[in-house]
Amino acid sequence: MPDLVKAALIAAPVGVPTAALLVTLYDRPALALGCAVAIATLTGIALRVGRRPRTWFLAAGWAWVLALTYGWPL
Repeated sequence: MPDLVKAALIAAPVGVPTAALLVTLYDRPALALGCAVAIATLTGIALRVGRRPRTWFLAAGWAWVLALTYGWPL
């Protein structure tokens, strides 16, 4: 399977939990942001340890940013 397809497939496991936690913890923005940062950090560490290509980091980063944009309480 090409790396670009694998990168696209990693977006869901990063974006969905981030958005779900942000929406669930809507009344506590500090806790929600802490959980979102924890997800991003753990994902980054896992990708770094696994020596994944940069496209995977970009896909995970974009998914995280989009989930943050969607779920952040305004």
